Amino acid sequence: MRSILLMIENFATKNYSLYLPLFYTIFHLILFANLLGIIPYSTTPTVEIIMTLSISLTLILGILLVGFLTHRLRLFAIFLPSGTPIGLVPLMVFLEIFGILTKAISLGLRLAINLITGHLLLKVIIGFIWSAYINGTSVFILVLPLILLTVFICLEILIAYLQAYIFTFISILTLKDISFE
Repeated sequence: MRSILLMIENFATKNYSLYLPLFYTIFHLILFANLLGIIPYSTTPTVEIIMTLSISLTLILGILLVGFLTHRLRLFAIFLPSGTPIGLVPLMVFLEIFGILTKAISLGLRLAINLITGHLLLKVIIGFIWSAYINGTSVFILVLPLILLTVFICLEILIAYLQAYIFTFISILTLKDISFE
């Protein structure tokens, strides 16, 4: 909890520390959803791209809504860099809106794709070990793949934590972008 509060205070502002319960909940929702897939015969909800995109788009839109409620029409200043020539204003506004949508999409896709690849690798290794065992390979020969499997499971746990942390961190940076402070 303290690390998420420090992220908010260091990268957004202390004024936004009231959003600690939101970011704390998002972090743990994603972390536990990621860890669920390591349990045998279960699935990870965060490998569903629709779920991760829904979370990221809802969060980004919520942050923009908070920005609008806080700054009113001044929020539109983030869509237009200072010193932009009048002729380029429509293009710059379009590009900035496109950039925010791209950030939300990449936030959701990053989470899903990293977990999908890790889970696929684990399933391939488990399938290899099981196939070798069924075909009569000695357990002594399978010790190395079992050690490799254990290392990959530990890495999957680390990746589950890191992905939740990165998702929360980028969300907090997006909150900072609308803070004007």
